[in-house]
Amino acid sequence: MKARQQVERREKVADAVHSGRLEGRDPSPQFLADAKKYADGKIEAEEVVERTRKRYGLA
Repeated sequence: MKARQQVERREKVADAVHSGRLEGRDPSPQFLADAKKYADGKIEAEEVVERTRKRYGLA
């Protein structure tokens, strides 16, 4: 993954977490761990969604 893409992913994660917190939602530690893996390029966004859905029994 290129450095610019990693920066963009980190910005997207930070924006999403901030948006949720503005709405009164704190992300779970599991979500934050998955989001870090996404930002680091270890998993794709689809995997974050899949893991989150499984975590809440929505898969």
